[in-house]
Amino acid sequence: MKKIALLAAVLLQGCGAIECLDAKVERPVISIEREFAVEFEFQNRRMTTKIKCEKYYDAICAERGNFWAIREVGQKSEYDRGDFEFSDGDLGKVQFPFPLCKNMVTGEKEPLAHFVPRIEGEPYWLRGSDGDIRTYGSGKKALKARVSIKVDGVPIN
Repeated sequence: MKKIALLAAVLLQGCGAIECLDAKVERPVISIEREFAVEFEFQNRRMTTKIKCEKYYDAICAERGNFWAIREVGQKSEYDRGDFEFSDGDLGKVQFPFPLCKNMVTGEKEPLAHFVPRIEGEPYWLRGSDGDIRTYGSGKKALKARVSIKVDGVPIN
């Protein structure tokens, strides 16, 4: 019987059984007391917001294991983020993402190239910068605009 239990433990370990059992244990989120002030400028439009973050136990049945992660309050995962949303007369609906909570909390520098704005639902990737004039491109179009984003007064480049 001991051999069967040992064999089962070894075989099931590769299948994520331990992670699945661990995922069943509910853990409350841990609030992070600090709020982050995020300032965004697009052309002559300025917006600010406060972002709250929290630690949560990222538990899914996967071999990668379960771990504590940091996310924006109201988001499902550490990679989800809210955005600044506005309408522009020439471009239409613009969505520019907030910085990731895990980077703000840990002080890790998130490059501006990781911020992929969506214009009328289409993603635009950063192609180049000249000061705070940014060139973005999608599969079909290019856009040059004055764009800056700061966290607690510190610019993201």
